[in-house]
Amino acid sequence: NTLKNALKIRRQEVAVAMAEMDEAGTRHLSLSMGAGSPLARARGKAVVEVIDEVLSRFIQKKQIRRHRFEDDVVYTPVPDARINLDIYKNNIVHLFVKEAILAAAIRGNLEQGFADLDRVREEASFLSDILKYEFVYNPKLSFEEQFQRTMAIFIESGLLEARLDEDGRTQISVPVAAHETMLVCHRVLEPWLEGYWMLITTVDAHLSVPTTEKDLVKRVQRITERRYQEGDLTCAEAGSSVPLKNCVSYLVETKLLQRQGSRRDQTLSLGERSADDPAQLTELAQRLRRYFCV
Repeated sequence: NTLKNALKIRRQEVAVAMAEMDEAGTRHLSLSMGAGSPLARARGKAVVEVIDEVLSRFIQKKQIRRHRFEDDVVYTPVPDARINLDIYKNNIVHLFVKEAILAAAIRGNLEQGFADLDRVREEASFLSDILKYEFVYNPKLSFEEQFQRTMAIFIESGLLEARLDEDGRTQISVPVAAHETMLVCHRVLEPWLEGYWMLITTVDAHLSVPTTEKDLVKRVQRITERRYQEGDLTCAEAGSSVPLKNCVSYLVETKLLQRQGSRRDQTLSLGERSADDPAQLTELAQRLRRYFCV
């Protein structure tokens, strides 16, 4: 409601920006234009006071820091408070999951500027499956229906372009103007991708004897903290315990891990798939690594 009221107060400026884009025939491209869109600028100016208020609150709570320079101000998150900020983010990212999954599947499979549509569909299905313990998908739509709808929105809004190659296969590319928006969508998944990758690589490298889930998660968190400080990871919140436990559930479901013993004394060990073929964990980690934001 706070944002709605701010936009209502400045609705004339927003209407002017819409008219400007309508006249130029670019209003449908507003999403792909990102911060360069006149409509985005008008809406941004409308909510400046709201954003400033929130930033001040985060500074008071010592969750972010403000750095003043001669011509600008830079805000940075306090490393130890990133998980606190994550709580706010996680309340809204569910609205953008389908866009995030498609953006990641596309950006992770671009070769010389193009990605094969069938490969993108396969990888979007993989990402949807491995992250199903994190997000709730629309139960009324099949994966294919949701994929087709999201692809159509991306193409109509200028985020993607499609063409047929000489073999009749559909190849998709990201226009230069849309790179920023696609990266923003992709980054929605970044903490989960990094956290799952860390847990899988830790299991692959260190789970030589049965261990409890609690001990495994703690070990992953220690390694994640070090890798974050070394600069190998972008998100400190990749070590959050809930996603790590959800990743364990996925690995158990896919028989890469197995639970043994009673509920009270339960331990984790390699499942029948990874015990028979240890390379499966390595391959899964490599497949996930492809989707880190770069």
